Amino acid sequence: MTQDNLRSYRWALENNDRLIQLKSFASTSLHREIAENFAQSLETSSTENKISVLMIFRFPQVCDTAINLCKIPKYNLPCLSEYEDESEILILPLTLFQVKNIEINNLSNGRQLQYIIHLENVLFEKTSVFHTLPVYMKLYIKHECKKQKQKHHS
Repeated sequence: MTQDNLRSYRWALENNDRLIQLKSFASTSLHREIAENFAQSLETSSTENKISVLMIFRFPQVCDTAINLCKIPKYNLPCLSEYEDESEILILPLTLFQVKNIEINNLSNGRQLQYIIHLENVLFEKTSVFHTLPVYMKLYIKHECKKQKQKHHS
């Protein structure tokens, strides 16, 4: 994450009526240690302008834009992830969160700080990708028609 990205999360924390919306897919794990190991492996390959961030997602209710890719024996569902041992959860774009806390953690290597951002999912009626797709399609079509009219009149 960049410092600019972190500033957005800090702003949302200070203005707690504001929400953060994911703009891309996010992969996370049910197990914190797996996420920490993944973050550490990225840390060694990242550029100097990036900072180490661990995001802790909390879902107080079932969210249809957070997809459990793990094997779920209770429902006889197979693992959908290529890496079954990662207990992966895929969070879709447009998922909304409220920033609950930002911590600074000194890593044991002593050379870098790690930020821990606590996020809580906020559900609104019909906010899933499946429900919002028709709205986005209408906006897209309207935008494309407007572009075509402008192009045709020039």
